[in-house]
Amino acid sequence: MNRTNVRTRRLVAAAIGTVLALGAGGAHAGKDHGKEHTEREHAAHAHGHGTLNLVAEGNELLVELIMPAVNVVGFEHAPEDDTQRAAVATALATLRDASAVIGLPADAGCTLEEAHVELEGMEDDHARKVGDHAHGGARKDEAHTELHAEYHFHCDHPQRLDHAELRAFDHLHDAEEIEARAVIGGAQRAQTLRPSARVLELGG
Repeated sequence: MNRTNVRTRRLVAAAIGTVLALGAGGAHAGKDHGKEHTEREHAAHAHGHGTLNLVAEGNELLVELIMPAVNVVGFEHAPEDDTQRAAVATALATLRDASAVIGLPADAGCTLEEAHVELEGMEDDHARKVGDHAHGGARKDEAHTELHAEYHFHCDHPQRLDHAELRAFDHLHDAEEIEARAVIGGAQRAQTLRPSARVLELGG
């Protein structure tokens, strides 16, 4: 794993820990992490609702988007035909373009260094059936498929990160609300984003 990947994983861990503490008002930070992680996954999987995390550390910025797969491709099972496989491929190709997901201030000088986008649980139907047979039956939690996207930026002027626009709404199906949590410049912020109110205010 190269330095970029190591740094990204470190920022992911920081994002998860910090935004969980922010969401809980900091009262239980560091406690029952496994339970909090499970609750976070369940919250993110409510249809039409997702989670956006932003963490800036020095010149590094991590953006993480979690959304139920049904709001990304219109279904939440493994693709069963060419049409559904094409829908998955198109969605992944679109969302790998960070500019289609998040808009950052131009004068912050942010350059994408790494993107990781996947639809977890959306493996090909044939592979799923083989796996089910090996495990003695269908898995009960298969319906809990979701988008997990991470974007790692280097920003020349992170102090100018005063807002972020969630452009992903343009590529989602029936997305109602996305709970945004941000840790920028040591300050914590939380805001509910909607298709009609998609700009996260970050200060400056």
